[in-house]
Amino acid sequence: MKTSLKLILIACSYVFYFVGNLFAQHLDYLPLTKAERGKPFPIRYLATFDTSKLNELPKQFPIGMNGAEFNFDTESELGITLSGKDKFGKPWVVYIGNKGGLGGDFFAADLDKNRIGDFIFLFYTGGNGLAPTAHIYTLLFDATGRPVPFEAEGYFDWEKKTLADLVDMNGDGKAELVFMNFDDGYWITNIYKASGARWQRVNGKFGKHSFPLYTRFTNRPNHAAVKPQPGRHPFAPDLANHTPFTTGRMTGFTWAKDASDEEEFSCTIQETSGKEITCTPDRWYGSAQLVMDSTEGRKILALWSDKETVKTWLEEIIKQRYTVSLFGKRFADNLSPELIWVSK
Repeated sequence: MKTSLKLILIACSYVFYFVGNLFAQHLDYLPLTKAERGKPFPIRYLATFDTSKLNELPKQFPIGMNGAEFNFDTESELGITLSGKDKFGKPWVVYIGNKGGLGGDFFAADLDKNRIGDFIFLFYTGGNGLAPTAHIYTLLFDATGRPVPFEAEGYFDWEKKTLADLVDMNGDGKAELVFMNFDDGYWITNIYKASGARWQRVNGKFGKHSFPLYTRFTNRPNHAAVKPQPGRHPFAPDLANHTPFTTGRMTGFTWAKDASDEEEFSCTIQETSGKEITCTPDRWYGSAQLVMDSTEGRKILALWSDKETVKTWLEEIIKQRYTVSLFGKRFADNLSPELIWVSK
């Protein structure tokens, strides 16, 4: 074998080893045995998302009450669009945005065991080192057949039938998502459980452990759960869409550029108590969602998608004085909701 060919093969082997390690590195610090994680939750492969092969994607997905129409808007930042009707024939539409530019896969599953097909979109980020390598985006359908969005970043590794971090830990037929993030020298393991079309973060006893769990970062695999040392404050974002942390009405919003010339969004909310607060959803992960819900239907829009569409929605919310509920907390030091739910 020629030396040049040997070098090419060695280089390719290194690339595959490196990429594989990016997906698997968090498993080196997972403080759960295979038995404690439970069985992999079954998912049904639907299609692969490749922007160069959009014409090969199906026009309909078997999710919701009666299926959903798929579309991809190549002319705007609205990107991937799913639409359908609820059990009463009222329309719903979801503008997922331009996510999945590096590729991904679509799946269906009944994540919360309510006999309505839910939607899963897994897509790559291109992250390396400790940066999350992929995102999971889900739409769980409630009892009325309307979707509820959720998105989380992670180190996900999936196949055509399973996602390693999507499991049934307690054998109840509902999905749990093992969510790991790294902060202040520790890997933090949280469990999100699906129920009633929502994802709830477990705080406390679940199975043999009390969550969250903390694993010290070391130079070799380490699965021992520990308490953070004094002076350490590892933080995990709360991405749950189960219970709002406040409710009120939106009184204003700003869209301005920060020191790095990136556009940032913030809004003011007057809580039911009369107190006014300022919220700043995070742009970096791009997972914040805006929901407009009414008796006439439900619309969902990725906050970091088409700017003009987002502004139009926000102006209507303020003018009509709709009720606004905020879910999730991305950062420890400010109000950074993941979901802005508007009831008309």
